[in-house]
Amino acid sequence: MIYGTDQGIYVSDRKNKDSTPRRVIEVPSVTQVDVLEEYGLLLILCNKTLMSYSLQALEPNEPALSKRGKKIQSHCTFFKAGICLGRHLVCCVKSTALSTTIKVYEPNDAMSKGKKQKGFGKMFNAGQDELKAFKEFYIPTESTSVHFLKSKLCVACSRGFEVVSLETLETQSLLDQADTSLDFVARKEGVKPIHIERLNGEFLLNYTDFSFFVNRNGWRARPEWRIDWEGTPQSFALSYPWILAFEPNFIEIRNIENGAVHIVPHKNIRMLHSSTHEVSAARKKNAKGQC
Repeated sequence: MIYGTDQGIYVSDRKNKDSTPRRVIEVPSVTQVDVLEEYGLLLILCNKTLMSYSLQALEPNEPALSKRGKKIQSHCTFFKAGICLGRHLVCCVKSTALSTTIKVYEPNDAMSKGKKQKGFGKMFNAGQDELKAFKEFYIPTESTSVHFLKSKLCVACSRGFEVVSLETLETQSLLDQADTSLDFVARKEGVKPIHIERLNGEFLLNYTDFSFFVNRNGWRARPEWRIDWEGTPQSFALSYPWILAFEPNFIEIRNIENGAVHIVPHKNIRMLHSSTHEVSAARKKNAKGQC
C-alpha cells in the first residue's frame, strides 16, 4: 500500500497486519499518487507540482540517488491517468475559477515492460523523458475531474460534463439539450458534476445533488431511475451494484438495482482511492493523506 502524506510517501505491506508504514520518499504536501506499472513509474503531486519517480524508489533500502524525481509540470491542480484511443495517458489539469488548461502526456513507449533495452539502447532511453507531451486544450471554466472514455475525455466542469475529442480537440456537452426530460439539471442552481461511470453502454452521471443515467447520445436512459442524495457528496465510487457517495459527515451507499440505502456516519471522511475491486476511505486528522 502506498500513502501520500504531508511529510512524503509511505509504504506498508498489506499482507502483514502488523506492518508499520515506512517513509520511502521525502517530499512535502502530497495530494495525489498513482502508479503506471506498465512503465515502472510512480506519479506524485506535491505542492501542485507533478513529479515522476521510478517504482524502485518505493524500496526502503534503495540509495538516495534512485529516489530523485523528475518534474513533469508545475501549477497542477490535479492529474488523472488512464487509457484513451488505446494509449496510456496522463492528464495534468491547471484549473482556476475562470478557466482550465489540460495538458495530456504519454509515457515513453521505450520504457514499457514489454520492451527491454540493452547496451546503448538502454543508455539512450535513460536520458529521455518518461512522459512526453501529447495534446493540450483549454476550457473557459473551472474543472473538477477528468474521466477517460474509449476515444474521448469527459471533463466535469462548472457548466456540466464536457466531452473532448483528443483527435480534433473539439468540445461538446455530454447532455443533449433536445431532451427536455433533462431540464431538471439546468433548473437546479448550484449543482456540480462530480463523477461519471460507464455501465453496459450507458453512463451514470453523479452530481452533488443527484445521479441518473444517459445513453451514448446524451439522452436520458432509465427515465424512472434517479437518486437524490441526502447530503452533498464530494466524491463517488462504484462497487457494483453499489454506488458510494462520500461527504465529510457520512458515506451514503445506494444499490443501483433495488434502491437499498445504507448510511455510514462518521466525522471528517473523504475518499482516498477506488478501483474495480475496492474502495478506500480515511478520516482526516492533522496530516492530510492520499493513497
